[in-house]
Amino acid sequence: EKKMISLIFHDISDYRRSEGQIRQFNERIQLLSKATNDAIWEWDIVNDTMWWNEAYFNMMGYDPSGPVPPLPDWIRKVHPDDRDLLSTRIREALARGGAYAHQYRTRRRDGRYYWLEANGRVELTSDGHASTFPGVLIDIEGRRAVEAERDRALAALRALNDTLEQRVQERTTALLEAEEALRQAQKMEAVGQLT
Repeated sequence: EKKMISLIFHDISDYRRSEGQIRQFNERIQLLSKATNDAIWEWDIVNDTMWWNEAYFNMMGYDPSGPVPPLPDWIRKVHPDDRDLLSTRIREALARGGAYAHQYRTRRRDGRYYWLEANGRVELTSDGHASTFPGVLIDIEGRRAVEAERDRALAALRALNDTLEQRVQERTTALLEAEEALRQAQKMEAVGQLT
């Protein structure tokens, strides 16, 4: 009986310690989520519940004091061209576990689509099933705009380079033709002086 009570007491103290560690972890997450403009999520796959920080609600145009939007509502905000690939990438991450990274567009409060980068990690149970999926959504609209501007500048530079090469080739051809014409003129002048 004493051994049974000791085991129960030990289990209860482990539970309290675990409960305290979970509470500390949640407090750290709350602090971290207030220190960033990035959206932080945690998907408890086993219980099919989602937690988002306030930045997510603000980013997506939801009321932060309201309920967590259901997954189908969130998916509807993803650009139609990006939905299938996003769903595929999430399924792949859930099946294999580990790191997850993907870029896609979502519709925001103003009705326009903006680029996000999702980075997370799927944790697996000992029997290989997905248990939790924490991560962060980073607004990369500015970065994508800079990349697009860089790509436009590089394309313009390539076009300029191509036309420059063409103009150099045309100029070289014209100079060679002028040089040949000069040689012919000099030959004719030499022949004229001989006669």
